[in-house]
Amino acid sequence: MQFLLLSLATFAGVAVASPLAGISLFDRRQDNCTTYSSVAAGTVCYHTPSDCSAKYLVQADETCTTIAARFNNFTLSQFYYWNPDVGQTCFGLRAFVPVCINTPWYTFVPPVQSAAGTIVDASAKPVPVMPSITSPCKKFELVGSGQRVDSMVAENKITLDDFLTWNAYIDKTNPVAWDGYWMESALKQLKLAIAEGVEKDQRPEYMLQIQHLAYSLEETNETNHRYGQGVIGIFRCACVKVALNLGIFEQLAASEGPLSLRDIVKRTGGNEVLLNRLMRFLSAIGTVQETGKGQFIANNVTKNLAERVAKAGISHFFETTAPLAQSLPRYLEENKYQNPDHELNTTFQAAHKTNLSTFEWMAEHPDHLAFFNDYMALRREPNVTWLTVYPVQEETKDWDPSKAVFVDVGGGIGHQCAQFKEKYPDVPGLIILQDMPHSIAVALNTPKVENMVHDFFEPQPIKGAKFYHMRGILHDHCSYKARQALEATKSAMTSESILLIDEMIFPEVCVNSHCASIDITKLEVLAGMERTEEQWKATLEDVGLELVNSYTYNPLSYESVINVRLPMV
Repeated sequence: MQFLLLSLATFAGVAVASPLAGISLFDRRQDNCTTYSSVAAGTVCYHTPSDCSAKYLVQADETCTTIAARFNNFTLSQFYYWNPDVGQTCFGLRAFVPVCINTPWYTFVPPVQSAAGTIVDASAKPVPVMPSITSPCKKFELVGSGQRVDSMVAENKITLDDFLTWNAYIDKTNPVAWDGYWMESALKQLKLAIAEGVEKDQRPEYMLQIQHLAYSLEETNETNHRYGQGVIGIFRCACVKVALNLGIFEQLAASEGPLSLRDIVKRTGGNEVLLNRLMRFLSAIGTVQETGKGQFIANNVTKNLAERVAKAGISHFFETTAPLAQSLPRYLEENKYQNPDHELNTTFQAAHKTNLSTFEWMAEHPDHLAFFNDYMALRREPNVTWLTVYPVQEETKDWDPSKAVFVDVGGGIGHQCAQFKEKYPDVPGLIILQDMPHSIAVALNTPKVENMVHDFFEPQPIKGAKFYHMRGILHDHCSYKARQALEATKSAMTSESILLIDEMIFPEVCVNSHCASIDITKLEVLAGMERTEEQWKATLEDVGLELVNSYTYNPLSYESVINVRLPMV
């Protein structure tokens, strides 16, 4: 699985594999930046390896492909690695600007030269190869001159089904194989084939295959995000929502084999023409797999969308947050592109035509509130929490059992309290859940957990607790409201108390798209924001609190627990 991820990341330009183990594209970008100015290029700064041993002055009308062909002693992918500012699609190439074309550590390995029809063992490592095969291949045949698939199948005494399984990039409706490609199964070679040049009419198929491969690696939350908050768009989200309402994903996921269109019509009661159009679209975007005319089967994405969290998440995205996207550009224009600083003046009010805050509006719309609560409760794995990294037992040693040990401030319906009690049943002290009346009314009845109505903007009534826990609260509020919540909790803290802020800590650079989109959602809905460590320090210092340290428990989403205390006097 690590190899799969590395190969994908290499193609995507996230981290580029190189002959120097452990060095990423971003590491080597820092080696050397030289500024060049010309009439053609303007002023640009190109990063190249500090040990670059040969450079070439780009001429007018040249492309990355023509430069690689001119020298014929390095691959296009290697050229991109040496010159990261050029980009993985050559968009950054500038005429009359030098580029790196060699380093002392690089050795060019040319493709195997063979005649069409040559068969070799895997040990020969032939290139270039057919992309998209995922099973190990023992033998390869070089195709060319219009060589037909059916003839290769007959000559090698294999079945057509097996051949198409091993070489999924072959179009089963077109018996002519790809000229000049070995049939092979390594994802590494997919990246090589693409880097060496893809014809314009081949690009859509390449992109689709790569997308489907990425989808096969998704977890449920990632599928949720891609349809709900990602760049896919509201139209796809709408069709997924229709399928969720009809229970189509659950039915396909539960079926041992394909379901026919007629099966789906019978089970859902929908119109056959309509459902055919819907299923055709869902298949086109990779949400289900079409195995034949009117035949559909579950794939990885289908199974993700069959999970309870998917229905809650997609419903929340579609019903509550999707209208905000259309309102955002006009809202920002009307507010002269200022960062929102008040919860009653956000995109949410404009989109939903309300004067209420988001949380007040949710309280008056129980269906929306239910989607939100279910999604927030289900979207994270219960074993991936701050409890896996924070030294609770060390901090609570000799704690007075008559005092509160864990107060979950704004804790929803109590999942954190239940997990704390389950993880540390012998830790002494009281466990208290606090939230607004509408959440406490439906809270879990966890043994030995007290459920208490409390507004965290008001002074904290539980004095001197060991842990005050705030999960996902401060990023949901504008700056002045975040300060108000912190000051209300600080008023109850003693020198023994610890405020645990359970939120994301953004890196200073290169935030991933999933988390960056969450930050934009906070801007739209609540005038809130995600923060870097420096921003957290500034926010806490503003109210007289100190960030002692932090523990990251989910590096992919930057989720961390921050240890906050009163300053030492």
